[in-house]
Amino acid sequence: MTISEGGRKARFEQWEKLGLDRIKHDLEHTKGVVVVGGTLEVQALAWEWVRLKEAEQANVKEEPDEVLTLKPGIWGMSVNLKEAWRRSRDRLKKK
Repeated sequence: MTISEGGRKARFEQWEKLGLDRIKHDLEHTKGVVVVGGTLEVQALAWEWVRLKEAEQANVKEEPDEVLTLKPGIWGMSVNLKEAWRRSRDRLKKK
């Protein structure tokens, strides 16, 4: 038996409300019996959802690095060449 697209969306919405930590903890410690429930297919879908959420969190960058920073010291300022390159590359990709 496969899970329908509607069933997938409903479960994803339910798990979104419960949160990543709770679903992952249930899968790791009770094999999904307490919170996730359902068949092995539902538990596999829950693991897929956990992987998607973890990938989303890994891709989210909280705040961009500064290109130019002013710091007290001998030279007084520094340029982050890596961040300057990333920003220029991202601008070129958008065009």
